[in-house]
Amino acid sequence: MVTNFRASLSKSVFTSHIRYESNFTRGNADPELKVPPVYTTERAIYVLRPSTLLAILVQSVPVYAAILNAVGLSFLMASFSCFVWYVHLEYDAPSRTASKLVMQLEAALSHVLGGFRFFPAFLLLGLLGYIVSRWRDFLVNSHTVQARLHDIGVAVGGSVIDSTCPKTRSNIFKLYRYLNVVHSKTYASVNPHVPQSDAGFLPQRLLTPEEVRLLANVPNKSRDMLITWIQVVVERMIRAKQVRELAIDNSLFCGLRGITARHMDLFVRNMPNVWYAVCHVIVSYLVLLQALHVALQLDPKFVVNADTGELADDRKDVLCMNVFCVLIFSFMAASIYWIAESMVEVLIQPFKNAPDAYNSDALLCSTDRMLFTSLRATFDYADADVAGRSRFVRRRWANAVAKVTAAKGSD
Repeated sequence: MVTNFRASLSKSVFTSHIRYESNFTRGNADPELKVPPVYTTERAIYVLRPSTLLAILVQSVPVYAAILNAVGLSFLMASFSCFVWYVHLEYDAPSRTASKLVMQLEAALSHVLGGFRFFPAFLLLGLLGYIVSRWRDFLVNSHTVQARLHDIGVAVGGSVIDSTCPKTRSNIFKLYRYLNVVHSKTYASVNPHVPQSDAGFLPQRLLTPEEVRLLANVPNKSRDMLITWIQVVVERMIRAKQVRELAIDNSLFCGLRGITARHMDLFVRNMPNVWYAVCHVIVSYLVLLQALHVALQLDPKFVVNADTGELADDRKDVLCMNVFCVLIFSFMAASIYWIAESMVEVLIQPFKNAPDAYNSDALLCSTDRMLFTSLRATFDYADADVAGRSRFVRRRWANAVAKVTAAKGSD
């Protein structure tokens, strides 16, 4: 499941077909009508099974790197624990100074960690809470962008006066093109598979060469110019009596501009750089101190008898168990904080190729199909309505005839 979703991020359904005006202006009952293709899910919802969770961790590059760092640190601490064991093994030294210093260092670390653990954990928890809220805010904003586009599609599609007019259908197709381009430009910075320039929309027939030349004059504000064009097309349709004047509110276009701009602003509205820097340094301090503390926790009485000064018979077993414990517990101490810290790097880029990424291509395709449907909703609708009324009249006439016949038969 994880692999399949990651594969869907490496291709684009949105750019896989060409928007022909001749196809868009067909009737809904036309057997040759081609609707935009189906699309994949916008994000993966995984079944929380152990195998799936492990796959998520392995396929998240920052998390995988954090696990490798924790493994490396645990092996380093396990090696250091052998040195601690050797220090305690110097039973014939008269003063046993080295062993006492190790014990004193372990006591000091224990005291420091007792008062130091809270602040890094609190700082990291606050950072993770902020990053998760920001990650969710991107999803909400993406859905709101869709909603603004859909609102325009429904408002225009439902206000068409004469859907049989070729000029009206041509203008609706122009709106369909512009709305799709605005949506695609919103995600161009996070989706390398959609057109990265105005000329890139030419193969899909979403823009004409003349429109590309006009947009080239405002390279960093072309999306805003397109939104203005959308309002201009609607105003012209109103003056030409192609759509009802009071059915379309100008706030729809302002709302679309605002929400698409907010998508770009969310990348700037990030955490202060110093917050992450301080959190990274302090968490690294805590991890190193905890790992060192685990490596120093070998009681010398298990190696040398303090009363007789003789070596313990099972000291080799004690060494093996100590190294194993240091290896496991130092890995756990390091991975808990480093994996949590790596989640910042994972969630800070919501559209990056990762198990928790948003598939912006699915958002584009969903809106593409919705606009295709809503803007063309009134095509052939009058014929269907007339046919429905005719069937209703015929049915009512047949029922009346049946009642009259039944009344005559009873007489």
